[in-house]
Amino acid sequence: MAIQFLNSIDLNNIPAEGFAVENLATDPSVSQEGSIYYNTSTDKLKVYTGAGWIEVGGGVTELTVSSGTYVSLTDASAATGSVDLGTVDLSAVDGTSTTTTRFLSKNNTWDVPSYTTIETTDGTYIDLTPTTATGGAVTITADISAIDGTAGANERYLTKNNTWAEIATIPGTYTWTVAGNTGSGAVVSGDTITFAGGPNCTTSYSSGSNTLTINSDNTTYDLSVPTGTTAIRLAATGPSSNDDVIISGTTNEVDITRIGAQELRVGLTDDVTITGELTVSGTGQSSFGGQVTIPATPSAGTDAASKSYVDASVVGNLVYQGGYNAATNTPDLDSSPSASIKKGWTYTVTADGTFFTEQVRVGDVLIAEQDAPTALANWTTVQNNIDLADLSTVGIGNVNAGGAIDVSYASGTATVSVEDSTPSNKGAVIVAGGTGINVAYNAGTATVTNTGALGDRVSLTGGSQAGGLTTFTYDVTNSFTGASAIDVKCEVISSAGETVYASVTRSGANLSVEFVGSISNGAYEVLLTYVG
Repeated sequence: MAIQFLNSIDLNNIPAEGFAVENLATDPSVSQEGSIYYNTSTDKLKVYTGAGWIEVGGGVTELTVSSGTYVSLTDASAATGSVDLGTVDLSAVDGTSTTTTRFLSKNNTWDVPSYTTIETTDGTYIDLTPTTATGGAVTITADISAIDGTAGANERYLTKNNTWAEIATIPGTYTWTVAGNTGSGAVVSGDTITFAGGPNCTTSYSSGSNTLTINSDNTTYDLSVPTGTTAIRLAATGPSSNDDVIISGTTNEVDITRIGAQELRVGLTDDVTITGELTVSGTGQSSFGGQVTIPATPSAGTDAASKSYVDASVVGNLVYQGGYNAATNTPDLDSSPSASIKKGWTYTVTADGTFFTEQVRVGDVLIAEQDAPTALANWTTVQNNIDLADLSTVGIGNVNAGGAIDVSYASGTATVSVEDSTPSNKGAVIVAGGTGINVAYNAGTATVTNTGALGDRVSLTGGSQAGGLTTFTYDVTNSFTGASAIDVKCEVISSAGETVYASVTRSGANLSVEFVGSISNGAYEVLLTYVG
């Protein structure tokens, strides 16, 4: 591994002895202009210009030029440095005295192009212009030579004898036959065909769309009940559309349903609303599958009472529900209590245990403060027997302060703390670490260690060689117990005490020093300083 320099190197004009540039087989990827390396594939020294790598001293070294066929150059011999090639020009001469556009001929002369004249001749019914010999760029125009064969201005056609004639003058007879259920006849040019209506049938003609419409007035109806409807349908046979007579029910009163192709059923809706009063006669017992909604507050002694009226009448009353076994949570009041528990329900504790997070004893009373209680805050706990505490009985107690012990109370909770030691009062002592001193606590025991910097000098032996490098690896724990190599500084010196530079890397407890070439054991030493 090469030594990493992270700043510029100033040799103060001192020669670098035995220096060689980096050897690579291909151009490296760099961004610093002026970088150099030696290409071992081409045996060329190359420099980076910012635009790319170029050979040092490469490029054109000599240039010789001379005139060629039809091209004149200033003759020059082999030259280096800045070379002037002179003026490059064609050596062609004028082959004509005209100044019009010219072209370069094969014989190296400027000549004017020549062209052939064009002459046109009219054909049968076609007139061409120009009809005289014309040179240069020529535009030819062709026209039909037909003349009017009639003075009319209507649409015309071109006849075989090269005249324009009206279409009406086309010779010949054009006829067609029209036929009905009875009778038929020929229609010739100029005839008009009339479509007449009859019983239950009319006709109409639209000149705008050139459309003749024939309508029939006959309609036959069949009675039916269409699928998915509550209508009686007059099904039409003929030009008319179907006519439906809709039979509708009344919302929350009467329901109309189709039960067959020719049958409708009339009945009450599932939810019936009656405006006014409903009287049910008979001595039998009426039943309801669902709930009956009645006024919230009854007005007469015989009126039914609503749930809200009953709940309001008993709200705030204590309703005794029996005993509560706190040891087994029976009935379940704090694990997954039933939502049916009501405000005012009262229980007496029959066995000691924990109610939510509170200790309850036999005789304590639990009162629900709301419907469906799910937390301790939703209950009132009335304690039955609270005595002074002793070493074997839970009850009311008090903590006294004294000596190095300090006691404070907040919301019924006593906080006991040990005061710091003073010359006149024994108390808590804390050992703090400082520079070079580390303090660690474990199970109440403080361990004090010296962490000051330590040093050692070690001869490099046991080197391994690979790839033209010699590497010496040293375990720093041999010099500093428990140390990591990352906390050890390293300076490499020769046997004569001269500081030299090699590649130093660290991994775990191992410190590796790497040299180029073959290095003998003991040729170099390292000065180690532990800074942990």
